[in-house]
Amino acid sequence: MLNYLNSFSQNYSLALSSAFTGAILLAFYIFKSRVLNIPWYKEWKYVGKVSDLYMYPLKSGRFLKLKRARCTTFGLKQFEEDERAFQMLDSLWGKQKVMTIDCGDEAATWVSRYILDTETGLRLGFHDGSERRSFEQDLPEYVEVYKNLKNESTGLYADLANYLFVNESSVNEVNSRLTDIQISHRNFRPNIVISDNKLPPFDEDNWEYIKINNLIFKFVKYCPRCLVVNIDVDTGSRIPGREPLNVMGSYRKLKDVKNIKLEGEHPLFGSYFDIIEGENELIEVGAAVFVKKR
Repeated sequence: MLNYLNSFSQNYSLALSSAFTGAILLAFYIFKSRVLNIPWYKEWKYVGKVSDLYMYPLKSGRFLKLKRARCTTFGLKQFEEDERAFQMLDSLWGKQKVMTIDCGDEAATWVSRYILDTETGLRLGFHDGSERRSFEQDLPEYVEVYKNLKNESTGLYADLANYLFVNESSVNEVNSRLTDIQISHRNFRPNIVISDNKLPPFDEDNWEYIKINNLIFKFVKYCPRCLVVNIDVDTGSRIPGREPLNVMGSYRKLKDVKNIKLEGEHPLFGSYFDIIEGENELIEVGAAVFVKKR
């Protein structure tokens, strides 16, 4: 009996030791495969901090300024509010098929009265995230040019991607070229603004990955700008002289022939990114920002 107990004790200790060793090896394998094998693991460069966060529940509507938010595959989320989950149903999507739930007659009457001063004319649509647009099917020409553009990159009613990053130094650089007005980063409708006194203007043109805490974002495409940036975000009126679009057009235009064929010679400002790690993690103002450049 004593021999049996000694043998059992030795076997149990051996099994426990093997299990512990196996757990250590498994943990190291996961760490190695998911972190050490990432070629840019040791190449992160600090560039600044998150200075501002914004979301836009209504497509083309006014912003909500946030202190923190949850990062989902559809964009920023706060409580039950999703990024660009609502839109006016007269919005045109060309040949794209976009899932929309009509919010009903009461909502339609309210938005028509508020915007058009009539009883009818607009309807309010809602996207519940149950399906995504298919870029491969609806916009194959964009997928051909923008290799990082995937179906998973899109938001709900966002045009092409779910996160727009803006560098505050780039805003300051544009302002240095303007004579009669000064603009805000809000003119460019960003989701995440990054600031640091040492961050060069338009350094973001070279960012391939962005890391904020456990969140990692991958570059999708640059953002070509339209007349919306010429709207005063506080009054809703047009800024005189077609600024800042005119001044940006003098030095920030698309140069690649394929890009111009798709989107015209619009000036670029800000970049679209897709979340690839850390889905549903929190982001907050003041968080440190690291990047890996191309």
